[in-house]
Amino acid sequence: MHQYYKLRFDRFDQADALIRDLQREVAIQFAERVPQHYYFYTPNDIHPDQYNVILTQAEQAWDLTTGSSDIVIGMVDDAVLTTHEDLSGNIWTNPGETAGNGLDDDGNGYIDDINGWDPASNDNDPNPEGADNFSFSHGTHCAGIAASVTNNNIGVASVGFNASLMAVKTATDGSGAVAAGYEGIEYAIASGADVISLSWGGGAESATEQALIDEAYNAGIVVVAAAGNDNTDVPMFPASYNHVISVAAIDNNDTKADFTNYGSTIDVCSPGVQIWSSVATTDNSYEFYDGTSMACPYVSGLAALMLAYDPTATVDRIEECLKTTADDVYGINPTFVGQLGAGRVNAFKAVQCTPSVPIASFNTSTDIACAGETFTFFDTSSGPT
Repeated sequence: MHQYYKLRFDRFDQADALIRDLQREVAIQFAERVPQHYYFYTPNDIHPDQYNVILTQAEQAWDLTTGSSDIVIGMVDDAVLTTHEDLSGNIWTNPGETAGNGLDDDGNGYIDDINGWDPASNDNDPNPEGADNFSFSHGTHCAGIAASVTNNNIGVASVGFNASLMAVKTATDGSGAVAAGYEGIEYAIASGADVISLSWGGGAESATEQALIDEAYNAGIVVVAAAGNDNTDVPMFPASYNHVISVAAIDNNDTKADFTNYGSTIDVCSPGVQIWSSVATTDNSYEFYDGTSMACPYVSGLAALMLAYDPTATVDRIEECLKTTADDVYGINPTFVGQLGAGRVNAFKAVQCTPSVPIASFNTSTDIACAGETFTFFDTSSGPT
């Protein structure tokens, strides 16, 4: 290596000219810039069983962005345990509401909705009810997948990383029945959610529900829904409505989950088998769940991560990038070609794709530069070139 020389100089604008001059010298074999390298970011709370994070290249996506608390996911589900150790730090706080004054301060139609709303019971407490919190844990599990607090040395890492969780409770018990789905979507729209996650549904279609989805779309809100767990190609709703991203489930080998619905209405698939996440049994409980209910919030969290990278991205742009960057799964699932959507989501590629226009972005090697000090600019620009 004694034949290699590293030159330092402060005329960055003349770097290309210097390289050209050096390459003209007979005694110099080649001249090049020193490549800029970065640390590969890995949070300290990826659980060993979180294959979903690894499979979808979320770690590489976090090199681009670790999300933003300004991006809000409306977790419209049975309930969310807002005091859970791995959720509480990311629970949304309504900036326009004053706690406990009995007034609708922000004018959204809901009184004292500090962290969300319970339209099933018409109050401001979106937490599970009763002692049997294990059966009332569906929404808490989904919330952990989408946006648990990440890099906090506990629990799990979430693809949404720093996204905020708006808790919206739509059930009165842990039976699995959705008592106030319409009202839950309506609240999330009225309260400024950027993404709405819907891990529930059925076979009946509703013009009212489609109208609500249309309102969300017109408000620039990304709506993601689970495709269903009946191993059928019969369309389920809300997943099959216009302006909804329908998510099927695959396992750790990209094989179709034996329970997942499939068919022409599926948009993408996502890990949904043996997913480790938070539950509501206690403030520090975790469990494995299966279902398209687990695949859906992963895509919701990914959509939030994409919006953090480019907050100007439209609903259509988010869906387009999720689809065009998805990894092919049909070589592994030849009997379901064309029925698992565009493929399995790839978080890294989807975030890279998100900006619809070139975004110029540069970082420096120091936060404070003194006169005469040398520092380096890093090009972190993105979007189409």
